[in-house]
This record gives sequence, structure tokens and C-alpha cells, in this order.
Amino acid sequence: MKAITLFALFTLAATEVDYHTGNNTLELEAFVSDITRVKSLVDCFLDREPCHEPAGTYKALIPKILATKCDKCTNEFKHLAYRFLTELKASLYDEYLDLRYKYDRVNQHYDDFVKAIEACKQLVWRYYCDS
Repeated sequence: MKAITLFALFTLAATEVDYHTGNNTLELEAFVSDITRVKSLVDCFLDREPCHEPAGTYKALIPKILATKCDKCTNEFKHLAYRFLTELKASLYDEYLDLRYKYDRVNQHYDDFVKAIEACKQLVWRYYCDS
């Protein structure tokens, strides 16, 4: 399932590798706009349903991505993470809160993570973010 790689949104790659989406940006934008698919991914991350690969791998990396403020994320990844969280918050607020609480119970990293990805809320030419 190509679209599941979105939440490479929170989670791709190993420790020394940049986190990236690995998919066409337009496909991922379509995924973010499909709330049914977003909910399915969130259910995986919240242990409500089984995770299919690569979502299971991504799920394991969420805490590290939050703790490092997405410092190994590509600009494209940051943009998609921002879009994903914005859509989730607007459309499925309870799931948004559940996801946030599960991966940052004491709000130690989440706000800094959002600030780090917020610069990429608008995708600009060649995936460079506003600074």
C-alpha cells in the first residue's frame, strides 16, 4: 500500500538516514486528503488495528522523530507531516489528541516538532521550505 508511506510522516528510515517519503508527492497529497485512509493509518499507530508494512516500521520511529524535531527529515517529509497533522486535527480531533498523547504524554517534544515542520507548510519549488 503505497499511501501508507505517508506516515513516513512521522517515521521512515534508520538512524543515520534522512527520513523521506519515498513516494510521489501528489500521491501522498491525495492520501492526506482521504480521511478514511488517514484514520486507518492512525488506527495502526494507536494499536487499534494491525499495521501493514511499511507502517509498522514507521510506527517504531515516531518517538525518535518527535524527540529530534525531525532533524533528519527531508523538506518534503516535513511538508507532508505538517499536512497530515493539520488534516487529522481538523477532521479527527479525538484521534489527533490520542496520537499526540500516545507518543508524547508529557508534551515534552510535540510543540518543538510542530515548529520544526511548520516551516514546510507550504511546499515551494524543489521542496525548499520557508525560513
